[in-house]
Amino acid sequence: MRKKHLDLPKTLEALNALEAEDFKQLWQRYFTIPVKFTKSAMLKPLWYEIQCEHRHLKLPQKVITKLNRYSKDVKQQVKRACKVKYTLSTGTELIKVFKNQEYKVGVIGDNQFLYNQVTYNSLSAVAKVICGKKVSGNDFFGLNNKKVRYETK
Repeated sequence: MRKKHLDLPKTLEALNALEAEDFKQLWQRYFTIPVKFTKSAMLKPLWYEIQCEHRHLKLPQKVITKLNRYSKDVKQQVKRACKVKYTLSTGTELIKVFKNQEYKVGVIGDNQFLYNQVTYNSLSAVAKVICGKKVSGNDFFGLNNKKVRYETK
């Protein structure tokens, strides 16, 4: 049996009004996942694909590959994305020279920093106090590059 040619719907309402067999045919045109969801669950992904085709847009294959990899092991990918490049042990003292003045900040716990007898929850907060404007604490104290001087007591 030969499949009939199906014109792409121009609106979401037109897509929603399609008969079940035509809807299934459109779904199979864009997705390798078998039709096993409700029509309402498949409506938005299918409409997205149709809009992309209308506008001649397509995600690059490398983006699709990354999204597929991320969707397989979400917890691992989140852990990887939030991975800290460094660890600061309690007792570590960060030393920063800024405008010819030396500043010392002590690490007193996880996300706990001591500067001038005041406890801060982030290095960015300490950096803001020192330089007077919002700045990345990691960048300010040189934790994103190799030129950092810190001492462990």
